[in-house]
Amino acid sequence: MTRFFVFLLCLAAALPVVFAQAEEKPDFSGQWRMNAQKSDFGKFPMPSSITRTIVQKRPNLSVDTVERGASGEQTAHAMYRTDGVDTTNHFNTGEGTSHAFWDGQTLVIRTSMKTKSGVEVVMEERWGLSSDKNTLTTDSHIETSKGGADLKLVCDRIQ
Repeated sequence: MTRFFVFLLCLAAALPVVFAQAEEKPDFSGQWRMNAQKSDFGKFPMPSSITRTIVQKRPNLSVDTVERGASGEQTAHAMYRTDGVDTTNHFNTGEGTSHAFWDGQTLVIRTSMKTKSGVEVVMEERWGLSSDKNTLTTDSHIETSKGGADLKLVCDRIQ
């Protein structure tokens, strides 16, 4: 009986650790560079480079992006909250409201905005981190009154 009681105590002490590890979410912090061979921009032109610097301090997520392409260099800064609290960001194309939340180990970011030219845009991004934590994949679906598009951005960790 004593052994059984000791076993139960050990089990009770271990369960919170097991559940805490199961609930741990990916940390996207770091510097990331687009892998053009693995990325797919569909009907949009592929940028020559994309670099992202991400700082994640739960629940805050800060994303600085530098994109270079045929139209020159574009920069963007966005702040999200991974606990479901809406955030507002000012992008080159207009102001957007984003709602970020976890779907298992995937971070989902839904952004609604109206561009400066008046086009309504709804975008859903699904962020995933590889098991070795060196590849960040963002699958995006964009809907506008002009139609929809799917994009895949695959980035390799550079720091």
